[in-house]
Amino acid sequence: MLQEEVKLELRRYLAGLSTLKAFEDWFWITTWDTDSGLVGQIRLRLAEHDRGDLDEDELKSELFVAASNEPFTMVGTGTANEVVTLESRVLVAA
Repeated sequence: MLQEEVKLELRRYLAGLSTLKAFEDWFWITTWDTDSGLVGQIRLRLAEHDRGDLDEDELKSELFVAASNEPFTMVGTGTANEVVTLESRVLVAA
């Protein structure tokens, strides 16, 4: 369950539907007590970004790899449905 929440929030960030700050705020609070595969990968990349080893575009590229396992659909409320898919290293938000 946590893994799917992490994937959803990560994909929202990568699609430009949330900011890096919003993603980080959510991520650190939600995953403070776990260090599983995906969470560990994200933590490492965020640390590299915080240290200045990755700029935000490089961070997104690295996080994209972690999020690119499967396409998914996200339904928004009050607006048109948002569909986010990952195809051949191209992130599409419609």
